[in-house]
Amino acid sequence: FGDSGMSVSCTVTITDGQPGLFVITGTAKLFFEDDVTVTVKTDGSGANSHPAEKEYVGSRIIVVKDAEWDDPQPFEFTTSFTDSFQLIDYKSLDNKITFDNLSAGTYIVTETEQNGWVLDSIECTGGKTEVSTDTRSARIVLGLNDVVECVFTNVEKGHIIVDKVTDPASADVFSFTTTGEGYEPFSLTDYQAPNDQALMPGHYTVSETVPADWALSDAVCSSSMDDDETIEDIDLQPGEVVTCVFTNTVK
Repeated sequence: FGDSGMSVSCTVTITDGQPGLFVITGTAKLFFEDDVTVTVKTDGSGANSHPAEKEYVGSRIIVVKDAEWDDPQPFEFTTSFTDSFQLIDYKSLDNKITFDNLSAGTYIVTETEQNGWVLDSIECTGGKTEVSTDTRSARIVLGLNDVVECVFTNVEKGHIIVDKVTDPASADVFSFTTTGEGYEPFSLTDYQAPNDQALMPGHYTVSETVPADWALSDAVCSSSMDDDETIEDIDLQPGEVVTCVFTNTVK
């Protein structure tokens, strides 16, 4: 602006959104989007005598993995802006990754489906975001100096295993009814492999329709977590395996 002794105000609009260092000289005011005003004045010795600087450090995206319960299972992520990566929510292993110095723009983070786990939620704070558990993605729109954190929460399915034992061994078919979300009814014989269903944590029941020639002599459940489980009340936890054995004796 030169050494004219005049006071000049100007507004600078940054359109490319690139992080970096912006320098002005002379007498001017810069009004930034984050409400910071930088004023520059000369001291009579000429232009460029008192540069003023405002440093943009760029925006940041933080991705966090929350697994219920904590488990050494790695979860893989892909993005629209960098290579794929893995996060593990277990003890001292890294369940968080940070991407710094990002320009303003749109970014997408997607979690790869993991067998035995359900993506329960995606929650983001800061910036402008759109999330979908159907597409397993977070769409993030960054401005200048934004910090966005997205938490991907996964729940491990449990298992209910039902085994059929008859005395004496028999090929007779026994039908089972069930309650609880997603728990399907089934049939078993003593010779078949146990019925094993992967289910979301919740409350379930399983009961047997006893044929006329048989008596139900025992029905006992055990838990991989040493919980007290019965056929009338199975409180399935994330990652828990409940095994129930129905024993029938011929009349």
